[in-house]
Amino acid sequence: MLNNLYFESTSKLVSYDLSSVLLTKFPKSIPIIICLGCNNVLSDMVGVFVGDFLRAKHLPIVIFGGSKHNVDKNTAKMLYNKIDKNRMLFIDSGLISQKNSIMFSNQTILNDGTKLDSPSICSSTVQMENGKINLAKVSYKKVLEYANIVANSICDYYSYLSLLKNISQ
Repeated sequence: MLNNLYFESTSKLVSYDLSSVLLTKFPKSIPIIICLGCNNVLSDMVGVFVGDFLRAKHLPIVIFGGSKHNVDKNTAKMLYNKIDKNRMLFIDSGLISQKNSIMFSNQTILNDGTKLDSPSICSSTVQMENGKINLAKVSYKKVLEYANIVANSICDYYSYLSLLKNISQ
């Protein structure tokens, strides 16, 4: 079982590292991607952008979330109760302990504190200042950077998994 893994978003190997973790976690089947977030708060849009970026790639994967259909905590809970939790991967943004990083976790924690036993990739878009949460500090450019890293990692993972399936046949 993997613990929380942190990846520096400025590392040149971040997409490779994240896709390698996905291969370890999902070695045989592609997870259902659940992109959390809403359109009206910039710091909450990493999942929204990842959903849109992945749809634009036309990969044969199941994606919930994006700019046309936001996935909030209630929808996430409903999906969690209907889909095999071992096949789900949540994409989110929020407050994590390491600034300018992306975290892979075996657990998803929703904004109401609910813990789901499905893995997640979370980008650090929310910051603490003087003990208070500051949603306004992240730039649009940084949110897009996080979303591109996560989406590219999922695309790379899909390519690796497809290649491994072809080699084993």
